[in-house]
Amino acid sequence: MSRAREMLHGSGGVGQEECDGGFRPFVASSLRSGLARKQTLVHRLHRVGGLRGKWMRRAVITLAVLLAACGSQAQAPDQPKKLNPSGAYVHRATGFTFPVALGKFTRTAITEYNQEKTDVSAGYDKVAGQESVAITVYVYPAPPLTSIGSPQTVIDDARQHLCTQVWEGLKVEIAQAHPDAELLSLEQIDSPFSSFRKPGHRAVFRFTGNLGGKEQPVRSEADLFCYAGGQWLVAYRTTAPDAFDYRGDLDALMHLLRWPNSLVG
Repeated sequence: MSRAREMLHGSGGVGQEECDGGFRPFVASSLRSGLARKQTLVHRLHRVGGLRGKWMRRAVITLAVLLAACGSQAQAPDQPKKLNPSGAYVHRATGFTFPVALGKFTRTAITEYNQEKTDVSAGYDKVAGQESVAITVYVYPAPPLTSIGSPQTVIDDARQHLCTQVWEGLKVEIAQAHPDAELLSLEQIDSPFSSFRKPGHRAVFRFTGNLGGKEQPVRSEADLFCYAGGQWLVAYRTTAPDAFDYRGDLDALMHLLRWPNSLVG
């Protein structure tokens, strides 16, 4: 492990995942598996047993969640592949480009979580003592829905419920990984780019973790945006010393790391 990676992440078993010889901040498996894997729901807006309006939508949404969950249980996870390319890394399915450097941040690792290379993350670190910040960016498939004759309202409702499933799972797994975790804030946020109008989810936690080679209070944030481009999830995980206000650094990286047109159009 490099000195920079030890400084930012340590190796003290605080619910972090190994990445390219170092450790990235823990991100719940629900971000990359379960509902975030390849499931397909075929839903129809036909008259069934007298169901109408919102009752039909509720039935469709329930079926969407059940089929997505069943599909996830039958699928074996791929082994993550750690990369350290010398130049920019491109997520080919979307065109999302992860450069080597972004402002004060240096890219430290690329991880491909499946053979199709559709499920990836990029780690970025700013090494600055007690103002150090580690950010991991995830791009991966959203739970897909194949619509046959359904109105957009039904599709939107089903997507919202599936997104909520992913988000709730993330929060639960963070709390399970860090028994002393304190939820500081929970809110909806705007995306980094105005052309993507759907709000995202944000949760900020405080817990004790091994950061910079020592146990200390850290602040850790998860941000999730669902169905970018209709079929992708984009997530950010940020970890920094509790006393440091990392908001400016995170906002800067979010805006410097441009979303491709395929996600914001």
